[in-house]
Amino acid sequence: MKYPFTPKSTRFLIEGQFWAIPLSSGRFTCGRVLQFELRSGKWDQRYFLAGLMDWSGDNEPTSSLIAGRGILEHGKAHIKCISDPGFEIVGHRSLADDGVEIPLTLSHRAGPHIMVQRGFEALGGASPDQERL
Repeated sequence: MKYPFTPKSTRFLIEGQFWAIPLSSGRFTCGRVLQFELRSGKWDQRYFLAGLMDWSGDNEPTSSLIAGRGILEHGKAHIKCISDPGFEIVGHRSLADDGVEIPLTLSHRAGPHIMVQRGFEALGGASPDQERL
């Protein structure tokens, strides 16, 4: 794959790719592709799970600069969060090489059938203790 590029859909994205996010201070932080959502057996072409990395620097991120860094926040993101502000995918680094795991979350906070999830993947029903978190 040739970098940099501006994605128009999730079709050419792969888990571990990253992009620079400029900060108002003139520094940069880093977004990362974490996971894709399957709908009816197909990848969603617009939405993916994005992570904000625990990294900032004076220059755009590189594979070596973000090595070993974890995730500060994560959430479902539209492909336009990269393309509309004019950002580009600038590289790839395997999530496994950095020990990056998608944190466990709850499907929702109140009501019936609360599930424990890892990104888009449902792992099972939440226990009463987990539901109170």
